[in-house]
Amino acid sequence: MIVVPVYNMAAAPNATLFFQLEQLKRSAGGKGISAHEKVVVIIAKENENVMDLTEDSFYPIGVAGVITEVNGQGFAIVRAQYRVNIESVQINADHTIELTLSRRRDIEDLPEAEERGKVKDLQEEMRRFADTTNFGEAAEYFIDQVDSVEAAFCAMGPALDIGNEERYAILEEDGRAKRAERSEKTR
Repeated sequence: MIVVPVYNMAAAPNATLFFQLEQLKRSAGGKGISAHEKVVVIIAKENENVMDLTEDSFYPIGVAGVITEVNGQGFAIVRAQYRVNIESVQINADHTIELTLSRRRDIEDLPEAEERGKVKDLQEEMRRFADTTNFGEAAEYFIDQVDSVEAAFCAMGPALDIGNEERYAILEEDGRAKRAERSEKTR
């Protein structure tokens, strides 16, 4: 399992996350990265250098997923699957991180039809935004892949004008409906 510390990144279950391959290699202690490896994303409270991180540097909830693709352009794609409670953190001498985890359950209170409508609205908003950038047509494929409110939140993450604490507060919500509501307020 590769533990990846991040700061000011939108992370949520049911989302696709993109990482620079070098970031994953550093988090894995320099070893190679391959598809199907398990990954846990943990959120740092402050923007600290990796050498300065301590066991208390992280919020108590993270996201577990799996690497679905390692591509030739220097990126890896991680499909986030579920949230985890971080019970303990150990930082090793090589700055890799070991965790004791338990799965954190989501409250499935977002009706499927309601989510489909929200996703459709968010995709339209992403298309309008993409049309104002150099990414326009290239972004279309990625926008079409958005299949949940959480995925939309993560896809829009870099463009959102919210801080690390607000991004974490959305991840922290147990109810999917509440996460969707809080995500929508960030737009």
